[in-house]
Amino acid sequence: MKKLTLLLISILAIILILSGCQKETKTAKTEAKKTKSSQGKVNEQAEKPKIIKKAPKKEEKIGDTDSDGKKFGYIKAVYLFNKKTPYLEIDYARMLYGEEAQKTAAQEGHEMYDMDFYISNVNPKMRTFEISSDAKFIMQTWKMASEGKVEDTEIDFNDFMNVFNSDSKNAKKMAASPYWIVLESNKVVKITEQYLP
Repeated sequence: MKKLTLLLISILAIILILSGCQKETKTAKTEAKKTKSSQGKVNEQAEKPKIIKKAPKKEEKIGDTDSDGKKFGYIKAVYLFNKKTPYLEIDYARMLYGEEAQKTAAQEGHEMYDMDFYISNVNPKMRTFEISSDAKFIMQTWKMASEGKVEDTEIDFNDFMNVFNSDSKNAKKMAASPYWIVLESNKVVKITEQYLP
């Protein structure tokens, strides 16, 4: 019995050592591979997008969606479930203007300074939605770092997913931006970044 236990411990130790070597090799390959994406921007995460194998949370029944299915908020995660079905997690917020913005900012203990808008985000509840296979992804700051431009730029799902799974400074800025999502039949069909000056 002792020999069997010792053998199992030895096998486990070898597996752990080998898995650590593979992680270091993958990290080195990722650093070495910098490729141009379809938009001409350097994509620092050249390997396939991150795949998370966790099951998506139960989708919410939306009662507060605008009549056109459009919602505003902060996307916290974008991932593939079962290596094929794309999902996102979003924290809803409200983008307010004028008197409503000033009143809400004051109620929440914030100042607007010289801004003509205010983003209210008092409820941290996360909502999870499947992303439609033909969804459109519009980034407004995609060309900011490379060309200094703010303009609507359509990108593909892999580039969009990399924004939320990359360690690059530029990707982190884009991931922190608020987004508008459009829902049809409880699936996301369009995502648009909201540029904030």
